[in-house]
Amino acid sequence: MRHLILAALLPIALVACTERQTCESRAKNHMYDIDVQIREARENLERGYAYVKTNAVFTVGARFCSSRGGFALCTGPNLPSYRRVHIDPDAEQAKLSALEKRKIVLQSELARCAAAYPEG
Repeated sequence: MRHLILAALLPIALVACTERQTCESRAKNHMYDIDVQIREARENLERGYAYVKTNAVFTVGARFCSSRGGFALCTGPNLPSYRRVHIDPDAEQAKLSALEKRKIVLQSELARCAAAYPEG
């Protein structure tokens, strides 16, 4: 039933968006992703290595987690762990340059949306 209500409200939500918002939404979503990747690449270059997520199948022993200043015994699914991986600084710098160029393209798309739909 909840899905039917959401499906009925979707056309109303889409109509509520202006043409400019519709135009900008794709670029803004990609811009957020690019910003995250740029920050990660810069941090990798500063450290000289990257962190890669590994999923442990199971944990032996107890785990303690902090929650709002206190500590508790954790239960439930395993938390992801990370390991260091050496990077090729030249390849990471090339990746960063490509991401920064892509960000410029996305910024120009946002400017085109603003020019095409100045009413906001």
